[in-house]
Amino acid sequence: MPRAEELGLGNPLTANAYLGAWGIVDCLKSGADVVVTGRVTDASVIVGPAAAHFGWDRTDYDRLAGAVVAGHVIECGVQATGGNYAFFTEIPDLTYAGFPLAEIYADGSSVITKHPGTGGQVSVDTVTAQLLYEITGARYANPDVTARMDSIALSDDGTDRVRISGCSANRRRRRTRCR
Repeated sequence: MPRAEELGLGNPLTANAYLGAWGIVDCLKSGADVVVTGRVTDASVIVGPAAAHFGWDRTDYDRLAGAVVAGHVIECGVQATGGNYAFFTEIPDLTYAGFPLAEIYADGSSVITKHPGTGGQVSVDTVTAQLLYEITGARYANPDVTARMDSIALSDDGTDRVRISGCSANRRRRRTRCR
């Protein structure tokens, strides 16, 4: 491993590659009720079921990007319902914030919501705060697709409901990151 030697890391103990959703898709299409994975991206647990349910192909880039974006928004739980919002004092009952849910549609759009009667808030502002979390540019690379963050449209869809639409993508990267 020349790069490890160059960095002075010695002998690596492990290498963990972030895998995508297609192993999950295969399991679900084979009839699995529960899928136990190795190291997949956080969004893959949203992309996999959506792709299996709607019959998406690996080249349905924009649909996959929509699911990646929805997965990114809900991956950190209550961060999407106010826990990552700079104006958290404006959020009702944040002590018992509800976990976000993503309703995924066949076209790759989604609605982020939460269970009624739980604390926190789903708004364009709270979803935007989480959408930008850990994002370093206009392209959000995942093993299955690279989502174009500059194509996303957020809109109010009712109380505690935000619609995500317009997601577009570049095809997946040829290489995945390894940590």
